Amino acid sequence: MSHFLGVFKSTRDSIIGEKGERFGELIYESSELQLFVKGNDNTSFWSDNKTLDRGFLVVGVGLKEISGSLKHLDIQDWKQIYKSDNWDPESIQGHFLFLKWQGNQLQIWNDTLGLRTAYVYQTDDGNIIFSSRLDWIAGFVPNPRISVEHFSAYWLLINQLTTGAFLKEVHRMGPNSRVGIKRGSYTVTEHYFIPPQRKLDNSTHRFKDALRLNVNPITQHTVSLGLSGGLDSRTLLVLTDMPGSTHTFGGYENPDVSIAKKIAEKTEVNHYQAKPQIPLFKESEYEITDFVGQVNGTKRCSDFFLSNIMEELNQQNKLLIDGGMGEIHRRQFLGKLSFMNFRGAGGITVDQLFAALSDNKFSFFTHDLQKNMIQAAKAQIAEVWDKAVSQGAHLENCIDLFSLWTRVSNTPAMDHGWYDSKVPAYMPFIQKNLLNLMFDVKPGEKKNGKLFKTIIKQENKRLANLPLVKNGVEYPFSLGKYASHFYTLSKSKVSKKYNDNLSKNFLLRNEEFVLDLVHSSATRQCSLYNKKQVEEKVQAFYKGAYETEDQVNQWLSFEIWRRTVGLI
Repeated sequence: MSHFLGVFKSTRDSIIGEKGERFGELIYESSELQLFVKGNDNTSFWSDNKTLDRGFLVVGVGLKEISGSLKHLDIQDWKQIYKSDNWDPESIQGHFLFLKWQGNQLQIWNDTLGLRTAYVYQTDDGNIIFSSRLDWIAGFVPNPRISVEHFSAYWLLINQLTTGAFLKEVHRMGPNSRVGIKRGSYTVTEHYFIPPQRKLDNSTHRFKDALRLNVNPITQHTVSLGLSGGLDSRTLLVLTDMPGSTHTFGGYENPDVSIAKKIAEKTEVNHYQAKPQIPLFKESEYEITDFVGQVNGTKRCSDFFLSNIMEELNQQNKLLIDGGMGEIHRRQFLGKLSFMNFRGAGGITVDQLFAALSDNKFSFFTHDLQKNMIQAAKAQIAEVWDKAVSQGAHLENCIDLFSLWTRVSNTPAMDHGWYDSKVPAYMPFIQKNLLNLMFDVKPGEKKNGKLFKTIIKQENKRLANLPLVKNGVEYPFSLGKYASHFYTLSKSKVSKKYNDNLSKNFLLRNEEFVLDLVHSSATRQCSLYNKKQVEEKVQAFYKGAYETEDQVNQWLSFEIWRRTVGLI
């Protein structure tokens, strides 16, 4: 895994004890500092001389523009960065955490966008614990308590809005942060990334050139592009100098998989199709629990199936390129707000934003907790929206800035640590050089996927003849956002829509485990739950009400995470 845990001790006594084995290899130890790392060799690098009182550690994927090309940084590149007296973290793209220590001081930097994050906690007796994993930190927190302020937005909305930790008294690094640690104290500085607001000629052409740079890295690995039936991955494909291969997950009955195969055939690129295997919890308990802990319960347990596939690709020396977060450039996220009849950005109310952002997750919490969560989520919305409005941008740019600050620093940040533990991978759409052009491309060019479709037609017209896939339904490439919505809606009513049964089958295969969990004393004694609702939903699913599958999966992931971090 590409994760670390360190302790700055207030005394000479070790507070790690037998826990050390959980955190991997001890790569540095002094009278004040202990530092452990569990590392995928392709995504974690550190000093190899333990006798010195200084060194470095980096986890993640670093990318840097050098002479008009994008270089995937290796151990030698990071050694040069370490030796530099005044290196600039903002000059490095990708996602990373960079630690540098000397004597009795240590500093941690993360990437400009906060795509990798770390946590810091100070004990009552002055020990400072820092880690890339919140569940590891939780083991040192007596009686951990959930932070309603920060967790509520994640649970009630499409994602968390601020970058606070889900546990009280723990600090989470935000975007472009620097943490300085010495015995007994730590300091934090952070600067949110704000794309420049300017008017440049040929902004669409500049966008395409920047994206082309991002999908053609100089690397020692073979590039493999994640391909689906969607617009984002197809856009990346036409701009590559042909990847070493493409890959997709699932069976051919999945429209995304079948269209991806056709695209690979048309472009004559090698295509790797991986079929998921549904794990039995009793056989993979440690691995599934570890997965849930790494992503802080933000992904379904059934998503663990990707783990073995990622490890296979790592063994094949692959560098994965993923089309995730392309919606940032398609005006999909909160795009409907621009159609509302407001006089300006200040006219949008918190209640309207709450309705637009709501995710309709299953509420299995107590009535009082749910009420507090709604209030906390609305407070977060007001805080971030007012911050976006304060930049003086017009409504369209306010929406983009809001989505940048809330989506980019949260949704991928929970995933990247786990990805790095399996295989090197990155997302070209959320690199700083491309986001710098976010306000330059006219809103009308971004809406309805117009920008991406234009790029595809310019680069490879043949791929514009293949349909796109949305919600398991194929639809013509030429249709816009609203036309495609009504097309897929009507088509799903007259013909059988593809349904991914992976999550349902995962629950069915692990029925005994789930029922034991829901009826356990630890679950029934949990002060957070409306126990009646939890039991009714789980029992309904196993009696054949499979429409509750997503709700049961949500609870299962939260319950495993709750136990992992010690919430009661």
